[in-house]
Amino acid sequence: MSDVPSTGPVAAFCAELKELSRAAGRKPAALAATLSMSRGQLYAIINGEVKRPPDFARFVEPFVRACGGDDAAVAQWRRRHDVMVRVYDELRRHQPVPQPSPSPSSSPDMEPPPYAAPRRWPLVVVTLVVAVLLSAVAGVVSAHLAAPAAGPVAAPASTAPVPCAGAVPPVGADLIDATHGPADTAQHAPDWWSNTDRVRALTFDRHRWDASVEEGSKEPYDVLVVHSCVSIVTARKYRLSFRASADRAETIWVRVQDNQPPTFAASLYERIPLGATARSWSFDFIGTVTTPAGELMFQLGGRPEMKVEVSDIRLVAVQG
Repeated sequence: MSDVPSTGPVAAFCAELKELSRAAGRKPAALAATLSMSRGQLYAIINGEVKRPPDFARFVEPFVRACGGDDAAVAQWRRRHDVMVRVYDELRRHQPVPQPSPSPSSSPDMEPPPYAAPRRWPLVVVTLVVAVLLSAVAGVVSAHLAAPAAGPVAAPASTAPVPCAGAVPPVGADLIDATHGPADTAQHAPDWWSNTDRVRALTFDRHRWDASVEEGSKEPYDVLVVHSCVSIVTARKYRLSFRASADRAETIWVRVQDNQPPTFAASLYERIPLGATARSWSFDFIGTVTTPAGELMFQLGGRPEMKVEVSDIRLVAVQG
């Protein structure tokens, strides 16, 4: 795993680009010449000294190709870049207002900044959080959880032109059971997926997932397990219910949100204390936005290594 700075999503993303060049054996001076830029400009980017996300078309794609990346690698970095930009935009939107006295750093009893929220990205929560879980260079950021057999997360498979296609489920229907057209990205696939290789999937199906989470992340939104293509309608009433447990006493967060920047509008955002004994949870909430691409997201970052089990997951439109 590369040594990723914790100063923000842009610095983390740039650190992974630097790691990519190291792995490819490319010297900065030679890369700068290939990219027709000064060494100072290149160093500023790969050392995370820039304040804004580097442009994908003008810098990231040429950089990846200069390091030997093929079309598949470029597509993978495109997804990583998209996630980073969404986190960056969300953090700017929620930048705290200076207070008279300093506040303590994040703790299990304090509500984290919303994105992370995303999935959010729809279903991915705003939860996508700062941290952006840029997986290690070899990882795939938008990875689907592995199928019912145990194993590491796998790369998203299908690509198609229409994300989250399908009729809005009627009142009484479970949104997780809704059918959709082929996904164009992992964030639009109607399955559970994770934004980082810190999540090791054990099993999952439509209404449950079971995953081990590695330590090392900083914020809750740095590690997400997301279900995409949740159709939300403004002013409609919904009920989310599930059972959850962990192999240690820890707190996670659950969020239902739209996946469109810059707001990633949240309809639900709740703190979930977990323990060894499975506990049932139920939340009623009102849709704040109409979207076919909502996200149901669990934020798992900022904790020691743990195993989390969530079952009997239901998200039902109950009125409206």
